[in-house]
Amino acid sequence: MDRISELSFDFRSRVVVEKKAPKPGIQRLGVFSLEDNVKLTHYSPNESSWDVSSAKGGYLVISESFYPGWRAYLDGRQIPIEIANHVFKCLEIPAGSHRLELRFEPWSFKVGAMISLVSWGVCLVLLLIPQPGPKK
Repeated sequence: MDRISELSFDFRSRVVVEKKAPKPGIQRLGVFSLEDNVKLTHYSPNESSWDVSSAKGGYLVISESFYPGWRAYLDGRQIPIEIANHVFKCLEIPAGSHRLELRFEPWSFKVGAMISLVSWGVCLVLLLIPQPGPKK
């Protein structure tokens, strides 16, 4: 936090990534520059798609707040989302042209959907069971 609170910190060319430890053999990557091409092709509140191309690769910082439940897929394979500058989504993108998809897939939604499905099933079974008539 001290680094990004400095007045001289350039948010356009530097990023502070909250990461446990760098991968062995991976050099320090830069932030995507103006020479790189990043195009948003689809956006909705729960998902977005991007066409990304870069000669060197680097960190792509998306200025939306990070929240657990977001998943990133690069060319169909899931990749980790890091936290940049204490709040934004940050993705490590290798050199080349890629298709990036971000989807909000929280586990709480899946659990809630399963509970709802089971509840509807129980209600349906109870409605289909014949009810006993009045005693004679």
